[in-house]
Amino acid sequence: MLKRARFIIILLLFSSAVYAGGSKVILDNGIKFIENKRDYNPTFSLVIMIKGGLFLENDKNSGIGNIALSTWVKSSELLKYVEEKGGSLHASNGSDFAEISLSIPSKYIDSVLPLLEKLFFERKIDDKIFDNEKRITLMRIKTILDRPDEYAIKNFMKTTYNGFPYSRDVSGDYDTVDKLTIDDIKSYLNKLISGKNMIVSIAGSFEKEQSEKLKTFFEKLNEGHEIKIDCNGSEIVDTKKVELPHKNIKQAKLFLGFDAPPANSNDYIKVKLLADVLGGGMSSVFFNILRKEKGYAYSVGSFYPSKLCNSRFVNYIGMNYENVDDAVATFLSVGKNPEKYISKEDVSKAKNYLMGRILMEAQTNYKRAWYAAFFELLGLGYDFFDSYIDNLENITLEDIIIVAKKYINDKYTLFILKPTN
Repeated sequence: MLKRARFIIILLLFSSAVYAGGSKVILDNGIKFIENKRDYNPTFSLVIMIKGGLFLENDKNSGIGNIALSTWVKSSELLKYVEEKGGSLHASNGSDFAEISLSIPSKYIDSVLPLLEKLFFERKIDDKIFDNEKRITLMRIKTILDRPDEYAIKNFMKTTYNGFPYSRDVSGDYDTVDKLTIDDIKSYLNKLISGKNMIVSIAGSFEKEQSEKLKTFFEKLNEGHEIKIDCNGSEIVDTKKVELPHKNIKQAKLFLGFDAPPANSNDYIKVKLLADVLGGGMSSVFFNILRKEKGYAYSVGSFYPSKLCNSRFVNYIGMNYENVDDAVATFLSVGKNPEKYISKEDVSKAKNYLMGRILMEAQTNYKRAWYAAFFELLGLGYDFFDSYIDNLENITLEDIIIVAKKYINDKYTLFILKPTN
């Protein structure tokens, strides 16, 4: 009881420090501009998320997003300046959105602003940097067999989404990346950078005048056309089982995925917690059964990615191939009979771990800006983190049992990467 009281006090202290304040305005060109002033931390972070991700790619240009974004940022004067001042500037593409993020000591904000404006309005693509990014990407794709875990996840996603945009890997395929040109990159960026699909989130120590300059600058970007995300085809329709041999592994890698809700679902936080209860660490249900009791696994766990469309609740395990059938049966049994395996203590431990991890992570200005943009893009609202913590605290054992039975069922994708022998 005393331990729980201490945890609640810590939670309240962190919550008031991390999540208080924040505001959002919509600029004339459709950009959602979010700011969170935190003057006690003399750093500044800016996160830009642009809706689209894999939905802006196709079978002919798969992988263009990552190469375009990395080439664009690395070709800029901004990157050199930020790194010289001890800051960071990154850009990448994801399943639902592209991200550009910048973090720097606050005293350099005024110097960064004109370089940031130049990044967007005087877009430069360096030939040598493009060739190098393309070469590195092709080499990584070519050597994926040397990274069995990555290879297994890539093929699981390809199997479970079966032609839906999420089935493509953000790195792309060798043939599509090999054919990309600088003109392709420029055309992609012109289409990507549009106000109606953009969220700009800032956090840290900054002056009102600096914030207003950012708004004025971003408001000059083209409005563009809003990207409509069509989620038809993202659900699991039929049970699939695929086994793929791999000559460089001695143990099988098993991924068992179930249809899971998009992030705007009322079940979102409950399923997030379920993933930690079942496979979130050494005190999780699956770890205790499959690793401690049965001695099957060298690694076991669960994950549930946040997606705009239907996600997957994935159980994974690395083990000897002869134990695969029993492992699958165990995963299914726990899902269908969660009341036999999950206790109040399991839920409480997972809840405390998840809350602590999120609260500690969100102490940085970068993560504060990132979460605000992320939840806004998912349709949950820039201030959803406040609700996230409250809702997480109120989840009960009964809630977890209900969502386990709801989502862990007989309709799933089973992918096994197995030794050739």
